[in-house]
Amino acid sequence: MRYIPGTPLLRAPRGKGAMDDTDQVPDASRISTPRIERLHPDASYLSVEGTVEHPSYEVRDISSPSHPVMVRDGQASSTVTLADGKAVPDCDFVLRWTETHAAQLAAAGWVCRDNDESFALVRLRAPQDVVVNDNYGQDIYFLVDRSGSMQGLKWVKAAQAFREFVKVLGPKDRVWATFFESSYRDLAERPLPPAQLLADAAVQTLENLGTGGGTELLPALEHVLAKVSEHSTDRPAALLVITDGAVGNEALILRRLGQCPNLRVHTFGIDTAVNDAFLKQMAAQQRGAVFLVTPNDDIVGLVARLGQRLRRPVLTGLQVNGDWELGEDSLPDVHAGEFLSLALKGPASAREVRLQGILPGGSAKSYRVELVEKQEPALRLLFAKQRIDRGKPSLWPRRTI
Repeated sequence: MRYIPGTPLLRAPRGKGAMDDTDQVPDASRISTPRIERLHPDASYLSVEGTVEHPSYEVRDISSPSHPVMVRDGQASSTVTLADGKAVPDCDFVLRWTETHAAQLAAAGWVCRDNDESFALVRLRAPQDVVVNDNYGQDIYFLVDRSGSMQGLKWVKAAQAFREFVKVLGPKDRVWATFFESSYRDLAERPLPPAQLLADAAVQTLENLGTGGGTELLPALEHVLAKVSEHSTDRPAALLVITDGAVGNEALILRRLGQCPNLRVHTFGIDTAVNDAFLKQMAAQQRGAVFLVTPNDDIVGLVARLGQRLRRPVLTGLQVNGDWELGEDSLPDVHAGEFLSLALKGPASAREVRLQGILPGGSAKSYRVELVEKQEPALRLLFAKQRIDRGKPSLWPRRTI
């Protein structure tokens, strides 16, 4: 059940859910659906059947930590079904796989033609093993949920993950942390070096801070964004949000983040039924990564691996040369082990895409990506979707459909 902020309205609810509509979430009664017993005659059941395509054989060890599944491997693809045929939909269906490592930055591209225009998709895959550059410094901002819905194992894992992330940062990095519930509290008065934070007794016993209160994410986010503007105007900065996403005012939060298009946001959703749509949209809007895990997963290791990745930039200052037009406003830096997909629009005669960026050592590097012809309208639709998403922050004050 999501946390619904705001003051309840006196009018009749618009839906049949368990929560009252409020001034911040006027459709709360629609998004908080009533519960039903699993053996009720009207109860629904989940059935899953799908295909994981891996034409370059980059995927192995497909499994599910949430449900028993059957995996049938085929030629460049694998079919996945529920082992029991159906299941009660009381938790998210989670599918996992292992990706093989690339030895160097690899690029591939596809193009479709539509009248006098070309629509292309270019995918960059960074190598996993990249030497750490100790001269690289960045500011990492944490926004960690300690509301009542995070109690128990979720909070313990969140506290452990915070420490493990800080441990892998470099000497020139800095960390800010804000922990929120109905109110918020800062860990320190300014961003601090990792070693100084790890030596602090409060960080070493962070689990003792405990949980309680509501998930008031928006006020805490406003506070952290102000600190980013104050402390990180001349340094690379990223925001990490650790939460179960149990909020009802998603639109207000996304609108506020939309005013900071250059701030990269990574989201960690911890729950058996996390608000994945919200966390995915937040990460996608802010060009970050999203990680959806259950409390029993290796959350600590996952967060630590992200910290190691952010310390290893592979290509920064990425630009697309020529007559190609980006679907997004700008391009993020590419770090070790990351994938980056670029949706582009160009002239009908285009056969290649040329990219340019800066290597970790400071030298410029150019890439030429030959495009493979595809009769696939999804390439055009992906570009159109990114263009629509670019305009959403300006539409939100009126109404986004």
